[in-house]
Amino acid sequence: MDANPKKYALLEKKGVQFIVTSGKRVNIEKVLQKLPAFGILSVLLEGGAEVNTVFLEKKLVQKVCFFYASTMYGTGVSVFSSTKAFSVPFSLKNVRYSQFGKDFCVEGDVGN
Repeated sequence: MDANPKKYALLEKKGVQFIVTSGKRVNIEKVLQKLPAFGILSVLLEGGAEVNTVFLEKKLVQKVCFFYASTMYGTGVSVFSSTKAFSVPFSLKNVRYSQFGKDFCVEGDVGN
């Protein structure tokens, strides 16, 4: 691990637990497999386009929620990676709509 050993030890003393993976990128599947040992059974992913795309392509997403504001400015930011197309398209099942004041949410279960 490349972390500062003093900071690592200090955080461990304060009760912080780490999941360490090897390689240049985090092995998402390995991390998710270890989370139940920490009592974590559900994860809220608020990632950028690259993270969202990777999780969907690896079939690690069960449900999505898209929140929309009633006022839009500019061109916005892509929710998914624009550098490549999905290798496997996904669809939503059991789609639900909710309104929060003037804003709204489209929510659905991911089904392939």
